[in-house]
Amino acid sequence: MRAMQHADFLSLWEKGRALHPLDQGLLAIHAAFPEATSIADWPLGQRNRALAELHCFYFGRALEGWTSCPHCGEKLEFKMDGRALAEQPPMPGHDPAKWASPKAKTPPSEATMK
Repeated sequence: MRAMQHADFLSLWEKGRALHPLDQGLLAIHAAFPEATSIADWPLGQRNRALAELHCFYFGRALEGWTSCPHCGEKLEFKMDGRALAEQPPMPGHDPAKWASPKAKTPPSEATMK
């Protein structure tokens, strides 16, 4: 993982703020792992592990989230340890070549990733 400075995060935010959330994730992974290729073709679990690793390294292990009950709309807030996601191994017997990975609606161009 590449060491990122405050200016790198500001640049990442400026480039990604108008992008679709899936594209924002791809942009963040590319910024942190510039040697990685074909990130949009990675299995979803691999991308999520890379994002969790990035979050843990720069912002700490605590991940906070929320969801709403589909029946009553009550909001449930939760916290979890991001390392649990970052260290999660691929499923046994899972062959990524047999699965089509979801693509972002509008993949960032090479210009936005640099």
